[in-house]
This record gives sequence, C-alpha cells and structure tokens, in this order.
Amino acid sequence: MEGSSNSEFLVARGQRAEAFMATEMFSLLIRDVEQDIISESLGSEPHEVKKREGLYQKHQGLKGLVETLNSYIEIGLAEQERLESLED
Repeated sequence: MEGSSNSEFLVARGQRAEAFMATEMFSLLIRDVEQDIISESLGSEPHEVKKREGLYQKHQGLKGLVETLNSYIEIGLAEQERLESLED
C-alpha cells in the first residue's frame, strides 16, 4: 500500500508540474525574470563583479527550478506508464 501511495504522489506531482509549466503566466514570469537578470547584468559597471556573480547565481537557480519541474514531469510520466503496465 505504501508503494502505491508513493506512486500516486509521483504521478500527481508530475501532473501538477506539467499543468503549472503549461500556463501562460509561468512562461511570462520566467521570461520577465530572465530579462531582469540580463538587464541588470548588462547595466552593471565593470568593477561590479560580485553583482554579476550574484545575478549569474540567480539565473542558475531559475534554470534549476525549471529542470526540477521537468524532472517531476518525467518521473511522473514514467511512474504512470509503470502503473499502467502492471494493470495489463
């Protein structure tokens, strides 16, 4: 029973991530954040190395979030396929 519960969680989490990433709002916000990071970086002075490093880290964090959500989708789909194969 515990395995079934975990499987259901993985599938549901993947579905939530997919639904969230499919929204126009998600796409717009990701684009806005990326544009803000680029603008701040391009507007920084040559001596503001720490600022650019911080912006780079912020961008890496944003990429990490997207990668994590994509992995939730992949894991959920794989688990759903596994569960469906058990039903056959």
